[in-house]
Amino acid sequence: MTVPYTFFGLLSPYHKLGIGILYAALTIYSIYLLFKNEKPMHYFIWMLFIIFIPFVGSALYLFKYFIGRKSKQHVS
Repeated sequence: MTVPYTFFGLLSPYHKLGIGILYAALTIYSIYLLFKNEKPMHYFIWMLFIIFIPFVGSALYLFKYFIGRKSKQHVS
């Protein structure tokens, strides 16, 4: 069975589905952590990044969250 490829043979529909699921999971998890941990003004700014800059906004927030959490553990 052959899979029809698109985008010059690089991405099949299954790849697109996987990327979509990854994007949705990153976005939902970063928004969950955002609701749980941020102050209102920081929340608004991070929400703009997460929504308007796909992948990068979510990845930056998760990076900031886990690096900040790790450095707080070492200080205590």
